[in-house]
Amino acid sequence: MKFWMFLVLAFVVLLSSCQIFFLAGVYEALQDRGIVSGGTENIPNTSSSIVYIYVSRNGNDANDGLSTSTPVRNLVRAMEVANNIDSASNVLIKVGSGVYTNGDGLSTNVGLVVNRPNVIISGGWDSDFTTNTNVSGLDGNNSLYHIIEISGVTNVRLENLVIRGGNANGNNSDDKIGGGIYVSNVSYLVIESSVVIKNNSANSGGGLYLVDSIYNTISGSVYGNSANSGGGVYLYNSTDNTISGSVYSNSAANYGGGVCLENSTYNTISGDICNNSATYYGGGVYLLVSPNTTISGSVYSNSAINWGGGVYLSGSSNTTISGSVYGNSANSGGGLYLDNSDYFTNTGWITNNTAGSDGGGVYRSGSYPNSYFTNVISNFVDGIENNFNS
Repeated sequence: MKFWMFLVLAFVVLLSSCQIFFLAGVYEALQDRGIVSGGTENIPNTSSSIVYIYVSRNGNDANDGLSTSTPVRNLVRAMEVANNIDSASNVLIKVGSGVYTNGDGLSTNVGLVVNRPNVIISGGWDSDFTTNTNVSGLDGNNSLYHIIEISGVTNVRLENLVIRGGNANGNNSDDKIGGGIYVSNVSYLVIESSVVIKNNSANSGGGLYLVDSIYNTISGSVYGNSANSGGGVYLYNSTDNTISGSVYSNSAANYGGGVCLENSTYNTISGDICNNSATYYGGGVYLLVSPNTTISGSVYSNSAINWGGGVYLSGSSNTTISGSVYGNSANSGGGLYLDNSDYFTNTGWITNNTAGSDGGGVYRSGSYPNSYFTNVISNFVDGIENNFNS
């Protein structure tokens, strides 16, 4: 009897060894074909299950928020629950349809602070949290410095939300920027196309302000916001970010009516920038010491009273514009104003822009021996074609 048990045990060990060698061989073959990586740096944390937290206008903050039958009422309470969950876990906060305001779903001063990684805030869910065909409104009623603040984290996603009514008019420097959303030291934030950021105001970045942030994607629509600078979106000291959503009908009292980039590099603007306005520089886009920027979206129907109706570049070399720049207006440089920004390249059209004094299409301040201008036609000053300043 012992002999037969020994034979069975030996067979099991042999079979397990064969399986291990077979799987090792398959894995090695997949490595050779580039299907899997030999290290762990590209392998997502699939071992972590998703933890769901539920928020409803009919919820109760005495609940734990961890089931559809025990939703919380406030987003702030939902984030408290999330912060008690292992930060390596993925958290999905399902927010029921409706409007959440300061003191009623949001906090005072700052509506919601996101300070944990690996979290999705998803709005527009129905009463039983099975479908999200609607949106959830987060409204600061012009009395919150930021509707949402995201700070010091990675892997955050916003979807099916309307962010409105933020007013960053505080005394502290952080309370003057990012009326809609304030983002600091964040990576891999995704603002989905289902998000709308509208009717917010600030000293800088009326709709959205990013500082010290990298690898973020802004796909939502940004419109109807206002600021002294960067009426729609402001990036400061930020790298490798993408603005792919439309930025339109924003205004700046000083510069960057739609988008302002300062001390930022290797960023991409692929969404359309239209119908924005600024008093001084860059009705659509203002680049200040922000080299290696790519603009592939169209920039049109923007205006600046002084310089650069469509785009203004200052100390921003190696900028490439492959989108079209058209229908913009300013006193100088109706389509584009360049100030000490050599190694510029445009491959799209710069056309049908107007200037009050000079440079209907392009105004160049400084020397541009290494820049490439093409398709600059049919721009005007006082009804006379004027593509470049004299």
